Amino acid sequence: MSGSNWVAAASVLFTSLTAGYATYENNQTNRELEKLKQEHLITLESMKSTQEKDTALQNKVFEVRSQYCNEAKNLYKNLGDAVIAYGDRNLEVKAAAIPAIGRLKIQTIAYLDDTIYDNYQKKTAESPEADNSAIVAALATQLRRCATMKPSNF
Repeated sequence: MSGSNWVAAASVLFTSLTAGYATYENNQTNRELEKLKQEHLITLESMKSTQEKDTALQNKVFEVRSQYCNEAKNLYKNLGDAVIAYGDRNLEVKAAAIPAIGRLKIQTIAYLDDTIYDNYQKKTAESPEADNSAIVAALATQLRRCATMKPSNF
């Protein structure tokens, strides 16, 4: 083989090796890109799943809080009506209101947030006799708190 044949053969071999290496590098780059793409998709799906879970949880909390506030509103109406009936001059109406007030007061205490309940306790501790208007006022405060709450406050 002459010198020019060796140069041609070496040139073909070098070109083949260079092309093979370039193909190998291209395949490696494509694998890395595909791997990054898959990781990105997994991350996006995870974020989407977490966001959907958080949204569902927030909606459930909002639903429960709304139901709680609606029940407190009904309790407020019934307790207010019973307190008004207790002040009635008709003894039968007044007598019927007494057990209703007692039952409704117990339910009301269950609906008061801690700070509102503490304020109610302070007010009634200062009073020598149980004041029905204090529990109605405490429940009204609770309803105002319900009305001003946003879903993010739950």
